[in-house]
Amino acid sequence: MTHSPSTPKPAPLGYVLAVTFILSIGTGSLTHGLGFIAKQSAGFERAALFGLGVTFGITYIFSSWLTGPVVRMLETKSKVPIAPRSLLMAITFAGALISAVPLILDSLNLATNAGLWIVAAGYGGLTGIMWPLVEWNISGGRRGKALRSAAGQFNIVWTTAVVFSFWLIGPTLEDHPQATFVGIVVLHLLAVVLMIPFPAKPPKHLTDTLEPETPSPKYLLTAARALLPVSYTLAGVLGPFFPVAMHKMGIDLTWQTVVVSVWMTSRIPTMVLLERWHGWHGKAWPLVVGGIAVVLGFVGCVVAPVLNVPGAALFVMVLALVLFGAGKGLVYTAAIYYAMELGQGEIDSGSTHEALIGVGYALGPAIGLLAALAVRVNLIPESGFTYLLLAAAGIGSLALGGAIVAFNARKC
Repeated sequence: MTHSPSTPKPAPLGYVLAVTFILSIGTGSLTHGLGFIAKQSAGFERAALFGLGVTFGITYIFSSWLTGPVVRMLETKSKVPIAPRSLLMAITFAGALISAVPLILDSLNLATNAGLWIVAAGYGGLTGIMWPLVEWNISGGRRGKALRSAAGQFNIVWTTAVVFSFWLIGPTLEDHPQATFVGIVVLHLLAVVLMIPFPAKPPKHLTDTLEPETPSPKYLLTAARALLPVSYTLAGVLGPFFPVAMHKMGIDLTWQTVVVSVWMTSRIPTMVLLERWHGWHGKAWPLVVGGIAVVLGFVGCVVAPVLNVPGAALFVMVLALVLFGAGKGLVYTAAIYYAMELGQGEIDSGSTHEALIGVGYALGPAIGLLAALAVRVNLIPESGFTYLLLAAAGIGSLALGGAIVAFNARKC
């Protein structure tokens, strides 16, 4: 692809991927690992763990949804225009400050619990803006094969980083559960420096005409956007569920995050395959297969801890995690590709993509919180928690997916 002197060049892919890797370690640590940290450092129980997830998700939804309007306002209506790159650097730096709050409160012998709630709300709000801006630098100025390759590499890099973050958390949980926050502060500061080569504003997305397919790519975008928050809703249920489930299964604390990382690891080969082979574009079957795998994997994860057959619980859990991760990889890859290509790759396509993820971040833990509270107030016995969780997650996911499809149908 050639660029005239007047045409801005895309952000250097190597730097964008480096920033993606670094920031994904922090995001992965706190979106999936904050529950483990909270349970070990502050003794959070099931309801509080789900509450942390709800807090993170709600702030993530609103910040990502408002990213486009905020970017345009800062560029055009403020007395001193703020470029998207400057905003991204400021948000990333603020992420370092928020991550340091629990460490500061602990050093002052103040409430550790408050610091964890501040991180859940603050980091959720900041990353809801941060990721649409990073994704804009992936899609801006790219199209066709270059866009598909860049998006594929982005997927591989961030999923690998999330796995890496979980492997780092495990060994520190028992003796130094808050060590993760130190690492996140340092990584965010490093990411700010690596953003210097980014363009002040990502260039306009270069439209590429997709070959006619059946079904229409627009319908595939709708389907992907319905499945994306559903998959994140189920992941949002599992995130706060895992610390208690792993303890119940008798898994050593050091290995708990490693076991959970199986589903994150199984996303990687899925995304590598989809990055190298593009025959799935315009096809419905990846979304069908991905949706089925996510549901089966979720059911297996929730059922595994209540199995009484020796060795069966761990086997079922690992198998379910593999299915869940592979399914999520299929759904996410399709969703971000169609969002970038059909959504014209501008800031709003990324913010919509991330807002839908935020819906899952919030709704999933909310479902778990309601089930946990039902047990706490004796509406149902402890033995009914698993069944209520499965039923509520199923109903919530169907309602969410249906609402998104109906909303998109009205727009067409």
